[in-house]
Amino acid sequence: MDQVSNLVYNALAKRQGVVLPGIGTLYAVTVPAEMQKPGVVTPPVNRVYLTVILGIVIEELVGGH
Repeated sequence: MDQVSNLVYNALAKRQGVVLPGIGTLYAVTVPAEMQKPGVVTPPVNRVYLTVILGIVIEELVGGH
């Protein structure tokens, strides 16, 4: 992995958000284990979400006439 990938990976592993200027923010969420039915457990899952900065995208589209 390159240095940027390592920084992003380490930040997400520590449950810290990563701000991507002009794009949005990456953050990790752990979904806890869940009992589907008696004797059947769905294991916990780590997910990474991206919140997108819509205002900047819309502004660029409108201003780009």
